[in-house]
Amino acid sequence: MKTEDALGEFLAANQLAKRGSGREEWYADKWFYTPILGVQVPFFPHFGFRRGLPAHDTHHMLNGYPTNWVGECETAAWELASGGCGPHIVYWVDRILFLAIALAIAPLRSLRAWRRGWSQQNLYRFDPDQLLAMDLTDVSRHIWIGSGATSDP
Repeated sequence: MKTEDALGEFLAANQLAKRGSGREEWYADKWFYTPILGVQVPFFPHFGFRRGLPAHDTHHMLNGYPTNWVGECETAAWELASGGCGPHIVYWVDRILFLAIALAIAPLRSLRAWRRGWSQQNLYRFDPDQLLAMDLTDVSRHIWIGSGATSDP
């Protein structure tokens, strides 16, 4: 299965995209929204945010980290430990902020994610189009985790 197809299913299952929609639709909105205290807060995706999103979302999918605050903390820890965010400056800032949040809301889970990431490599080094065209099994091999990997409880 291609990464793009698997990612489409993942985004739909997590209510982040409509089932059957293409990647142009996934990231087409001018604004992104994140829930804070039950309110959807908009933020403008700038400084290359969209370009790094396929890698970031694929990290969630392959590692089994949920798309909630704890999952973002785990993903941030894993991404920083597994090589950082490459040229994506906005992700460096975002991931460091989430790592700080992780210390308050999910320290043990984030520490496990950090340790796991330390021996792996993330996908920020790939061009988004190249990444989405790759077979999901090959992508899993690039970060040294099996396709059935799940989050630590």
